Amino acid sequence: MPTEIAGKKLYTLKEVAAGVGVHYQTVKGWVSDGTLHANKMGKSYRVTEEELNRLIEGEPSTNGSASK
Repeated sequence: MPTEIAGKKLYTLKEVAAGVGVHYQTVKGWVSDGTLHANKMGKSYRVTEEELNRLIEGEPSTNGSASK
């Protein structure tokens, strides 16, 4: 279940992995290589719903790698 902050849905990397049908480590690699933009919150990463939709639609990331 995504977290909602300021009206935006935020997904954990495990939720993203389950949603697109890949292993968690694959999603973590996407964040590391800039394929998927994620924001670091504490010790974990969160992906916005917009970024998840962009990934599913196959559009390139415009945000670069993870924000720390």
